[in-house]
Amino acid sequence: MFSDLSYLQKALIAASLLLPLWAFADEEKSNAELRHEIEAANRLVYELYNELNPDDDFDIECRKEARLGSQVLRTYCRPRISWESRSPWDEGEDRLSTSRQPSIQAAHNRILREKMLALAKENPPLMNAIVKRKLLQRELDSRQE
Repeated sequence: MFSDLSYLQKALIAASLLLPLWAFADEEKSNAELRHEIEAANRLVYELYNELNPDDDFDIECRKEARLGSQVLRTYCRPRISWESRSPWDEGEDRLSTSRQPSIQAAHNRILREKMLALAKENPPLMNAIVKRKLLQRELDSRQE
């Protein structure tokens, strides 16, 4: 969706997403609309991050997959290195494991968070997109409590 946009265009989109919440006070969004906005905000964060990130192993890739024992497709987003190192049995092992040892996936996620935070500190459009995504998620979470 956003891959054909320049960095400046993506930055403008990110900035426009940060309009004050009071600007939308008159119209109440449905939960479905809010989830759609969160998905769009996620895509924007990942596109901005991937464009800025020099380490291709930690670019974020999203794939549609069914969980073990299910036929329902869901979108999962992980660093590229996690997709490459993950076997079909990892999901079941993750759910059954009682080990306190951090999994490889957890280690990859920690590194990803560190890289994303470092890039966001240097790039306001990425930081703005992350903040907007978080605000939208908090709004949805507060409705579901």
